[in-house]
Amino acid sequence: MSKDTSKIKLIAGLFILLILLSFNAWYFTTRTKGETKEPLSTLTSTSTTTTTTAIETTSLSGSTCPGTWRYIFKEALKCGLSSNELTKISYLAIELKGQTVQESAWNILEWLQNNIEYDNYKASLPAPIIQISENGTIIGITGGEGTEIQTPYETIKKGKGICTDYTILTLALLLEMDYSPVYAFEINFENSSTKHTTAAIKIDGEYFLLDQNLPPMDLGTYYNKWALYRKEKLLISNATVYEIQKSGENLTIKIIGIMLAEDFKNKNYDFTSADLAVMANDLMELFLENYPNLSRGFYISDIDKKVHLPYGYANRSTWKLELPDFIDYYTPTFHTEFVEYFYRRFTENPKVVKDLSKFNRLWIRVERDQNTLRIVLNLTERIES
Repeated sequence: MSKDTSKIKLIAGLFILLILLSFNAWYFTTRTKGETKEPLSTLTSTSTTTTTTAIETTSLSGSTCPGTWRYIFKEALKCGLSSNELTKISYLAIELKGQTVQESAWNILEWLQNNIEYDNYKASLPAPIIQISENGTIIGITGGEGTEIQTPYETIKKGKGICTDYTILTLALLLEMDYSPVYAFEINFENSSTKHTTAAIKIDGEYFLLDQNLPPMDLGTYYNKWALYRKEKLLISNATVYEIQKSGENLTIKIIGIMLAEDFKNKNYDFTSADLAVMANDLMELFLENYPNLSRGFYISDIDKKVHLPYGYANRSTWKLELPDFIDYYTPTFHTEFVEYFYRRFTENPKVVKDLSKFNRLWIRVERDQNTLRIVLNLTERIES
């Protein structure tokens, strides 16, 4: 073979290589057509956790949903939170929206607790088998009948659902209230193959989980809820965190990190005796505001423990509210909502309301009994001389 022929082949080979490299650059630039690439971000943590970040971005109105979305959480976020679906639950978002994100989140959880039932039958059904090709494309789904992820409106109409249904409904209500971004946690456990999802919000840089029932929880409390406060104790291993951003008709979904167990444990509010005092004072103020016939009665603070009333007082009534695990549940971020919730728990009882209208002195004592919060409402009549 001549030297000229070798040179020609070498030049031709380099030319082909340049064409291939140019094609690859074009392919990886254009294969995510319709997606908006943004700078990668990571979750901050006080632990040495390594977080990974990926981006899933979409802009859709609901008409471009793949047929597999009802079985895959990531796809369900895109389709269940489309503008078309949000419009269907707008009436409820208007009804539940409060003056602050804290009040709105509390209202949502209270409504879910009272109106949506956990679907144990659906949860017991076998999960679908998802067939994935070598390049990661979903090529088929087998089984899964009855386990389909519901739209927010479907969950409202059925009055029941499982964790994914609760999560998507909660997120939909928050987005329709114009709170954005909001978050979804996809959770794995150390000691179980069970997976779980929940909605979350971020206030002053801290996550609060909104999971089916009151109250909203910080990360540490949420870890304890699974590890300590259930019959079937589950240990959170990690959670994939999705950020969902709404801008006009468009929806942007990003996987912003992986949180490990230590990330949860390190974010737990430490309840103090000062919290008891502030809680008692603010709850008492709420009663006095709504019952002008009442005044503070310091001398009756412990009449529930005594046989005789102090001099100058007649008759008495004591009501107690015990809330297991609320020492851990409490966080100052939701202080106003906790106090108002305690007030409603007392005043939803007609007998308590009758006593509140009957007497003229009141005192509230808030106590800690291990992890139980106890609220004592003392009422009596001050006899004017």
